[in-house]
Amino acid sequence: MRCHKCGQEIPDQSRFCPNCGVFPENEVQPASKMNKKWLAMSISVAIVAVVIFVIAVLVAVGNKNNKANNPETKTAVTETKEEKENIEKKDSEKEPVEEDPIDVEEFSEVEDISEVEDTREVVEEDDDVITRPVVPEESNNEPAMEPFYGIWFSASKTESDMQKIAADLVARGYNAKVFLTTDWSNLNREPWYVVTAGVYASKEEAQSALPDIVANVAADAYVKYSGDYIGLAVDRFNFVVTSMDQIKEESDSFTIDGTVYGAQTSRKLTVDSATSFASDCDMEYFANYVAGESVLDWYKYNYKSYQNGDTSNLALLGVFDISVTGDHVDTIYGCYWWD
Repeated sequence: MRCHKCGQEIPDQSRFCPNCGVFPENEVQPASKMNKKWLAMSISVAIVAVVIFVIAVLVAVGNKNNKANNPETKTAVTETKEEKENIEKKDSEKEPVEEDPIDVEEFSEVEDISEVEDTREVVEEDDDVITRPVVPEESNNEPAMEPFYGIWFSASKTESDMQKIAADLVARGYNAKVFLTTDWSNLNREPWYVVTAGVYASKEEAQSALPDIVANVAADAYVKYSGDYIGLAVDRFNFVVTSMDQIKEESDSFTIDGTVYGAQTSRKLTVDSATSFASDCDMEYFANYVAGESVLDWYKYNYKSYQNGDTSNLALLGVFDISVTGDHVDTIYGCYWWD
């Protein structure tokens, strides 16, 4: 056969032309030539990828430059940098300071117990606690029934308020007690719950303990004698009133000077807005009573009627079944006449 390029005769079995080296048309080209084609294609693809990458980088750089040229962005970045530098500068200029150790005792003393919220668990009043100052042994076991001197500093109509204050003082080492004023002849005739920081057998003992109480508990604390115990073991009895002269009107209450029936003991009791009729009280024995009227209003009406000349109005006289707390009439259960 002939070479299709140079025209020379070549053997039929030849794989290439001996004259020009060209492969016959029916022969497959060697792998090296095919690899060259693929290499050319790969280079082309790589070039395209590089071009795309370069374009993407240029776009990103352009956006960054636009953001950097924004005045607001510049200001924020500058300020943040300046603030950081200022803080670092101030920190470097600070001198190390030695902190004083916390004085635990400074926080354990209460200057004014009435102004401090009690956040501790309420301590049950313990009469056996060794107190400061030392008080007579008999007052450590039972609530005092004998006259005593107290260092008084706080009062309330609510017993629980005073019990909290007393518990706080007991925890601090004082022999604090709560009393009802109407249980004692020399204390307030109006019922108040009061706290004393201690119970003392003599005025001298109380006076010697007073400076400590004034300095550490209450600046306005003072010493006062309790008087005799007049609280009643039985708080319900019949109270006899035989004359209107025994009844005296106060600003918003009445004081009645009568006797305890059977014992013939004189008592001066108080009726006020806190006094009430018992729910099962038979009201037909209370002259001039109007349904729903309070005890105080009933007293006011009948007392005024008598003072205005109606001497036949004796509704406030008789034998009254009452219960009391100290010298205060709490409840009226009935009204009776005697033969």
